[in-house]
Amino acid sequence: MKINIVQDKVAQISLSTLVQQKITTLGKPGQILDRPFVLRKTRTRSGNPPSGHHGIRMRGRECDEYLLNCSSVQDRLDQLTICLVLRLMSTQTRGFCGAWAILSCRYAIPSHLRGPAHESELQEFWEHAVARNVLQHPMLQVGLIDLDSKKPAWVQLDSVDLSHHIEWQVIDSPEDYEESLNKNIEYQLDFKFTNLETRPGWRMVVRKLSVDNMLEVLFVWNHPNLDGTGAKIFHQTLLETLNTMEISTAIKLDEETLKNHVLKTTVTAENIPPTQEATTKQRTSRDAAATAAWKENKPAASSKNTFPSAEWLPIRSVPYATQLRTLTIDNSTLQGALAACRAHKTTITGLLNGIAFVSLASQLPEQYLSGMTGETALDMRRFTPLGPPGYEWLQPDKSVSIFVSKMHHELDESTVSKVKRLAQAASSGQEQMSALEDVLWSASVAVREEIKDRLDAELKNDDISMMKSVGDWRNYMQDATKKPRESLWIVTNLGVLDGNPLATSGDHEKGWSIRRAKFTVCAHAVGCFFCISAIAVKGGELSIDVSWPDNIADAGIGEQLMSDIQSWLKYVKA
Repeated sequence: MKINIVQDKVAQISLSTLVQQKITTLGKPGQILDRPFVLRKTRTRSGNPPSGHHGIRMRGRECDEYLLNCSSVQDRLDQLTICLVLRLMSTQTRGFCGAWAILSCRYAIPSHLRGPAHESELQEFWEHAVARNVLQHPMLQVGLIDLDSKKPAWVQLDSVDLSHHIEWQVIDSPEDYEESLNKNIEYQLDFKFTNLETRPGWRMVVRKLSVDNMLEVLFVWNHPNLDGTGAKIFHQTLLETLNTMEISTAIKLDEETLKNHVLKTTVTAENIPPTQEATTKQRTSRDAAATAAWKENKPAASSKNTFPSAEWLPIRSVPYATQLRTLTIDNSTLQGALAACRAHKTTITGLLNGIAFVSLASQLPEQYLSGMTGETALDMRRFTPLGPPGYEWLQPDKSVSIFVSKMHHELDESTVSKVKRLAQAASSGQEQMSALEDVLWSASVAVREEIKDRLDAELKNDDISMMKSVGDWRNYMQDATKKPRESLWIVTNLGVLDGNPLATSGDHEKGWSIRRAKFTVCAHAVGCFFCISAIAVKGGELSIDVSWPDNIADAGIGEQLMSDIQSWLKYVKA
C-alpha cells in the first residue's frame, strides 16, 4: 500500500469580499447553534446538496493551474484575512505567521517495523495511527466554504480522504538528505492549499531513508485551523497514539471508520473548540482602546508611528517566495545557554529577542535605526479554563486549535545608536561580542520582564479583546499594505517537546520516539519581516529557523542574523 498526495490542478480561491463580524459553520441540518458557529442551509443550483456536505453550497471556481514555489502578496493577504476573521478573530493576530507553517519531527521506528520487508506494514500502521489522531482533533476534519463571501464558514465534512493528505517519500541517498529536506520544507512553505471546501487545511509528508530507521514527518497546516502549539500537540498525541497501538490488540480501525484511505469523521458543531472570548473574560481600558483606535485610524501624514517601524522594508504586490535558513544547537550548548539565561533572570525567548536586536542594529545603516520593534508570539491556552460551562469536554493543553496572541518590544533610538557605536568600534567579532554583551543581556531581561507583565495582566488590553471592533477585515488588511511594517522580527518559541514518553520503560526498541523537531513558518505578507522559530526535543537539540520574504532586502542580513544567533548561543554558554 502506498499513500500519495493527489495534486489536483486547482487554484486557491481568493477572497473578493471579507467577513465582517460573525463566522458561520455547519452543524446538523436544521440545527441553529448559539455559539460562534451558526448553521446555514443552502442548496446547489440543481437543488441537491453537494456530495460530502450537509446541504451547504460550494462557491468559487476551479482553474487549470496552481501556483508552486511562490505566492503573490494578494494571495497571502487573502489567506491571512481568513486566518484573521475565522473564529471571530479571537485568537489570531495581524500578520502572525502568515498562512502556512510546518512542524517537522523525526520519529524512530520500532524494531519490528524496520526494513524493506515491512514497508507496506509500516505505511498501513502509520495511516491508521494518523487516522486515530485526526479523530481526536475536530479542526483537522473541517473544510472552509464561501471564501469569496462576507461570511466564510467552517463546514462539517462526512469524510477525509487521507490519500489527499499523506505523501510517502523514500530517499535513497543519505549524503544529501539534509539538503533535500530543507528544500522540501521550502517547497511546502509556498505550496498552496487547495480544495479547502472539501479538504481540511493540513497535509503530511513522510520521508524515509531507505537505509535508516527514521521517519521525517512534515506536518504542514493552514493557519486558520491551528497555531504552532496546536501543531506541537498534534505530534505529541500522534506519538501517544503510535505507542498505544503498539501495545493494543485493536491496531486497525474498523472498515466503517477507515476504508481505502477514506476516514469517516467525528466532527460536529458541538465538539468544535470554542473561540477564546467564549471561555474567558477580556478587559479593555479606555486608554488602551483609544490608543489602538488612533494607531489604526490616524492619517498617514501624522507625526509618529506608535512603534518604531520598519518602513524601509516595503510590502510589494509582486510574487515572492520564502527565504529560509536553519540552525541546530546541540544539547550541551543549549544547556549552557539556559544556565546563562537563568543567571541573568531571562529565558531563551528573551535571549533570542536580544540577539535579534543587537545583530540587526549592528548591521543596518544609520538611516534605518530611529528605533526598533520586535515581537513575541504568546500561547494563550493558559488563560482558557479546563472544561468551561458549555464546553465541559475542553482540555486547552490538548486542543489542536488557535489560542495565540503577540506583543511588541520597543527599543528606543538611543539604545540602538549605542549598539551601532559599540559594534563599529570593535576590531574583531570576539571583541564586538564582548562590547555588546551587557546590552544584549539588558535587552533580553527587558523582554522577559515585558512578557511576564503581559502574562500577569492576563487578557487585559490584549489585542484579542479589541479585534471584535473591526467591521470590514478586507479593508483592514488592504490598509495594512499601505502602512509601514510594524516590526522587524518576531520570535515564536514552542518550547520543549517530550519525544520519548516511554523512557522509563527502558525498552526503546519496541516503542516510537521523536529524536528531533523543526518549526518553520512562511514569510509574512505584512507585519514583521524576520520570523525566528524555535523548538527543542527533551534531552536533544534546539532547532532554530529564520524565514523572510525574498527580493525585498539583502539576503545577507538574514544570513548574518542566523550566524549571530549561533555565535551568541555558543558565546553565552561558555
